[in-house]
Amino acid sequence: MVANVTFAQKRTRLGIHANTFDKDFGGGIHVISPKFTRANLAIKVSGSYNVHQSKYSYTNLLVGIRTSRTLVKDKWIGYAEGGNAIIFPSNDFPSQRAVLGGYGLLGFEYVRLHNTDIYIEFGGIGTGAKSNLEGIGKTYANGLLINVGLRFNVF
Repeated sequence: MVANVTFAQKRTRLGIHANTFDKDFGGGIHVISPKFTRANLAIKVSGSYNVHQSKYSYTNLLVGIRTSRTLVKDKWIGYAEGGNAIIFPSNDFPSQRAVLGGYGLLGFEYVRLHNTDIYIEFGGIGTGAKSNLEGIGKTYANGLLINVGLRFNVF
């Protein structure tokens, strides 16, 4: 049974995702508000745990605004999103403490079941985060951003 896209967009949605910020792999969770205004805007708050160069870790918080549009017969949603990114390196990561930046992305979501959707997002993240490490990449949480995951309509 395929769900109606309009139904999904009027609900608060929770999701899980795997992501990559350039060469840093991670995973996390997110919450998307129901749409508000006639411009189909919603707020998304996302947090994830990432590993830099297989050695050091950091967490991040992304807070953004998104707008979306139904693409194909209430089965596909296309959307754009942008907002602020805050990076929190772990204590063992020789780097700056919290770093503020921004991100932007385009995404596609397939509404499969009444309460579950799958999606993929492509974009960029820029934070200026730099490590004090020799021999491995000096920047992290910068560059290409890719997210894939599942979303659940909860209430």
